[in-house]
This record gives sequence, structure tokens and C-alpha cells, in this order.
Amino acid sequence: MGELVEYLIQNDPSFRRARLPALYSDFRTQKSLNPDGYTANVTAWRSALARLAWNGQISDISTAASPSSPSSSQRLVLDCDAKLPARLESRQFGRPLALGTVIRDSLDNGALFPLQDFLGRQESIYHTSGGWSSVPWRAAVWAARQLGLGAPSATREDTIPKGRFVVLANVEKAAASVAEAIAARRSDSRFERTFTRRDFVRELLVDNHSVPPLSGTDMDVLLRFLEREKGLVAGDERTVRIRGGADASEEPTITTEDEAVAELRALMADLRHQTALLGSRVDELTAEAKAAVAAGRGSSHATALALLRRKRVAEDALKRRGAALAQLEDVAGKLEQARDQAQMVRVMESSAGALATLNREVGGVARVEGAVEALREQVAETDEVARILEEDAAASGAEAVDEAEVDAELRAMELAEQEREAEEMQKRLDEAGIVPSETVAARKEEEKEEKEKEAQKNRPLTPTTEAAERLMEMVLGETP
Repeated sequence: MGELVEYLIQNDPSFRRARLPALYSDFRTQKSLNPDGYTANVTAWRSALARLAWNGQISDISTAASPSSPSSSQRLVLDCDAKLPARLESRQFGRPLALGTVIRDSLDNGALFPLQDFLGRQESIYHTSGGWSSVPWRAAVWAARQLGLGAPSATREDTIPKGRFVVLANVEKAAASVAEAIAARRSDSRFERTFTRRDFVRELLVDNHSVPPLSGTDMDVLLRFLEREKGLVAGDERTVRIRGGADASEEPTITTEDEAVAELRALMADLRHQTALLGSRVDELTAEAKAAVAAGRGSSHATALALLRRKRVAEDALKRRGAALAQLEDVAGKLEQARDQAQMVRVMESSAGALATLNREVGGVARVEGAVEALREQVAETDEVARILEEDAAASGAEAVDEAEVDAELRAMELAEQEREAEEMQKRLDEAGIVPSETVAARKEEEKEEKEKEAQKNRPLTPTTEAAERLMEMVLGETP
């Protein structure tokens, strides 16, 4: 005894040598006196049991083919009986005195589950709090405690609950690794996602080095968890199908088609393996025959003939295996084609139904024509209203403009500009010190004459004024 304790000391940080006295003591009374210490001890033992099971250090000897062989150990299921404390015994501190309390606390908190309850449960284990997973189990535990068989008091010996319990931490670890492997090889082809149970284990577990070898019971537990809690697979005793393809109508359970596909894929895999072996055997026999011929001794001829005969037999077997494999591959192609056609027909049926619904909502050709005609009328009416409003706006704008006011404003702007230019000129002359009085007087005289002419133009013409203007022009014209 003591090997498992030494293993835990070397591999589990919670099992330091300084903590062993507390872990192996009867710490049941600490639940009320020192809750933190009690929780720390229970958590340490819970982790230790999960670690021992995962690494194949503890398993049911009665069911294991070889207790010392890790491959025959259960990794996800813990077998609890009266022998368990003895197997965890320490040379210095003896047997753990509160191990039964640890197991019962793990059951209450959902860290452990009764095996049969785990496999037979329909709803997720995460839907209810704690490890009370079914009414019969809860009732049995309650009755046992009422009779004094449940959680012992601090004055009685701590008994070990007997049974087979699923270690949830280990199941979650294995499921996470398998989920990664499934994601890495995800395919929309249902044919590629269907396996026999043996092939599923070989392709997603044996080749997955992060998961140790699992027993048959472990596989039952893992597949049930992947199916119920993760929704990643559908499976039964012989067939496993990875879920999540593009076909939304894919059945949630294994069908006869899945079983046929799984067997077909398994047979094809076996034939490929056989053809590979036979091909290697033919190459080996050919090389041996050539070596016998090259030796050139008396028995070499007979040896070469025997090797060539065996080579021919291997070649015939290889040819037959190759023909069978080709036939199976053709059948597999037909199966995939038939499934694609069936899916296409389902899509066409659903599309036809959707189109019929939409056509009913449209109301037929007459309703569409009426809607289009009504739309055209409304568009034409809208355009007519816009045209009338534009014409009215244009007419209103023309009436509002007074041309006389516009001309007066323009003349005022021109006079202002002339005055500004005169002021600038006067300013420049003042700066130069020149006062051209004659020039200024002449300019003023010219401006006066221009104003008088402008006034005369604007005055209404009468016969008298018209005759006077003509006489004036004649006089001016005769003046030299």
C-alpha cells in the first residue's frame, strides 16, 4: 500500500506532504466548524480521484483484464466499494477517514453521477442543480439517511457508498478533445460522417493522443454525453454519426441507412488495408525471387519458382480485393448520389410550397395588373399636379417684378459708382497737390449739360416743343 499516495504527491499539487495529515483525518466536523477547510479537503480528494481515474491508476480489479495495464482501466467511471480506502492507504497516516463523505458530497454537487442514471437520463445533466439526477435515486438516498445509512455522524465510521459513478470532470475533458477532432474533420457529406463504433473509436480517439485508451463502459458514457449534452453525435450500440451537416432535415437518431453506410465504409476500409498488405507482400516476394535467382546456387532455382508461385497467388488475391473495392466504391457513390437527389427533391418540394404561398399572397395576374395600372394613374396625377404648381409659381414671379423699379435701382447703382470713382480721383489729386479748377469746372459743366439732355429726353413732346427743337438743330447746324 501507499503507491497511489506517492503518485498523488508527485502529480497532484493539492497533495503536498504537509497537507496529508489533514486530508487523511476525519474532517467531517469541519463542515460546521471550519467550512473553508472542509471544502478545501473535499475538493482536493475529488481532484485526486479524477486524476487517478484519468491516468488509469485506479479501476475495478474484478472487471479489468490486467490491473497493471492502463489500457484495461476505466478512465471516466469510478468503482466505489469497501476496497477503495485500502487502495488509497498511506503507510504513515493509514486510510482516509472521510473518503465516504467526499464521495457523497461529490454526488450531491454533481461531480459524480450514478452510472445507470447517467446513461438512462433523457434530459441534460446540467438542467438540474447538484447530483440529484432522478427521483428514484433521490428517494433512495433520502430513505437511506432516514434509516441511518446515509451520511454518518461524526461519532460513527465514515462508510463508502458502493456503486459505479461517472466522473464528470473526466467526461468533460474527453468530450472537449473529441469535439476538437470532430471540428477538424467536419463535412457536409453524411456518408463521410457515419462510422461503425469501432471506426469512430479508431479515427477520433485512438489517433487522438490527448485522450487515453477508453474501456467499453467509458465509450458508452462519452457517446451519451456527446449526444445528449453536446448534440455532436447520434449513436447506438453499433453505429455513430457526426451531426451538424448542411441537411437541416437530418434525423436525430441512427437510421437503417446509417447502419448500411457504416458497414459499407468499414468494409471498404478493411479492403483498402488488405490491398495495401497484399501489394507490400507482392513487392517482397518479387525482391526475394530476384535475390534467389542472383544467388545462382542449386536450390535457388526451386526457391525462385516457389516465391514466384506465391507472388502469383498474392497478385490474384490483390486483383480480387481491388475489384471488390472498386465495386464497393461504386455503390458508395450511388448511395451519395441517391441521398443528394432525395435532398434535392425535398428542397424542390419545400420551394414549391413557398412559391405557392407567395403566389397566393400576390393574388394572381389580375391583381398585379390592377396594382400596376393604379400605380401608373397615381404617378401621372402626381406629375400633373407638379406641372400646375410650377406654372403657377412662374406666373406669380412674373407679376411680382416691376421693371421701372428695377431700372431706377440700376441708375442709382451707376450714379453711386460714378460718385465713388470721382471721390477716388479727387483723393489722388489732393494727394498730388494739384487743383485743376478748370478741369473740375469743365467736368461739372459737362455733367450739367448731360443732366439737362436727359431731362429733355424724358419730357413729353408737344407740337410747340418739337418745332422749337427742330429750329434749334437747324441753327446749330449752320453755325461754323
